[in-house]
Amino acid sequence: MLIDQHLCSQNEGELSLYDEIKLILNSMIQREIQDTACASHKLHISRTTLYLNHKDRLLSLG
Repeated sequence: MLIDQHLCSQNEGELSLYDEIKLILNSMIQREIQDTACASHKLHISRTTLYLNHKDRLLSLG
C-alpha cells in the first residue's frame, strides 16, 4: 500500500505510470466482462429460440 501511495503522489496533476497501467487494465477487464456478457446473452437467446421452436413443433404435432 505504501508503494501505491508513493507512485500515485509522485506527480501532482499528472498520472503516474502505475495509474496509467491501472486504468488500461481496468478498461480491458470491463471490455472483457461486456464481451462475455454479450456472448452469454446471445447464447441464452439462441437456446430460448431453439426451445420455442421445438415446443411449437410438438404443439403442431399434437
